[in-house]
Parts: sequence; C-alpha cells; structure tokens
Amino acid sequence: MKKVSVMFSLLFCQSAMAGDDFVQSGIDWFRSLLAEDAKVELDKSAIDFRGCRHLDYDLTFTRPINRTLSMSAGINYAEGKIEWGVYQQKIQTQSLFVEPSVALSEQLNVSVSLAYQDRPRFTADALGALYLPQSYSVGFKSTVIPINEQHSWEFAVTQQRWDNHNHSVFADHSEDNRVSLEYRLSF
Repeated sequence: MKKVSVMFSLLFCQSAMAGDDFVQSGIDWFRSLLAEDAKVELDKSAIDFRGCRHLDYDLTFTRPINRTLSMSAGINYAEGKIEWGVYQQKIQTQSLFVEPSVALSEQLNVSVSLAYQDRPRFTADALGALYLPQSYSVGFKSTVIPINEQHSWEFAVTQQRWDNHNHSVFADHSEDNRVSLEYRLSF
C-alpha cells in the first residue's frame, strides 16, 4: 500500500504542474506493470466557481482472484476551499479502502469493505489549523441483479467510527450505523 500511496502522490503533485497528459501516461505505465485482468481507474472531479473550489481524486485497483472472488482497493485525496470577503476556510482529506467481493451466482454479489480516513486538516482564518477526528468504516454489501444488468438492488449495512485521540473539542469517539437499500436503473 505504501508504493500505491507514493505513486498516487507523485501523480497528483505532477498533475498540477504538467496537466492531464502526464497523469494519463503515468496511469498507463502503472497499468503495464499489473496483470492483464487488473483494472486501474483514476477518477477526478472538481467544482470551481467564484469563492468555492473542490478537487477530488480517486485511484482504484480491481483484480479478479478467481472466477468468484475479486479484490478492490483504492486511495482518495480531496481538498476544498471556500472564500467570501476576507474569510477563508480549507479542508484536506486522505483515505484508503479495501473491499473483497464474492460472486455467489450471476445474480448475487456479496462484499465486505474496510476503510480508513486520516485526520482531515481544517483551516480557517479565525481558528487556525484544526485536525478533525480520523475515521474507520466497516461495511457489508449485497448486490442483486434480478432481470439484467440494467437493474440492480443493493442492500448495505455500514458502521463508521470517528476516534479523536488528542481530546480536543470533539468527543473521544462517535459512531454512525446505517442500513440502506438502493435500486439502480442504468440506461
């Protein structure tokens, strides 16, 4: 994972200076090092308008281990900045995840996910720098494709926990438990 983090950091830092061509050639080079059935994706999104800027980078690796088992892993970097008048605030986050997945049949897929988000750095003119609590997430997800691949149902149970070890303004820990059911239609 350390090599992946270094590679992602280099790609992100160089993309600001060299443009998207450098990033794409870096991703293509990285793909050439992996097995043919491995998939590497870099998703970039941005929001930019007067007074607001948000950048989000997701680097995801997916590789089937055998016919029924596959493994996904990824890292994320995001930063945001809001300015109004003389007031500014910024936030930066980094996270990583691992998600093994088992295809029980052509219509049923089950996965377990583990995610870690480092302490987000929040800065504001009035506050200075403040580190928000780090978070851990564990989830179970089941995807059912009843008719064809255009329709799917997803049932998920997740627990996210925030731990604050420096006993600042935040409580020592907090939890968020979720149960969700989603229907997706692709067209």
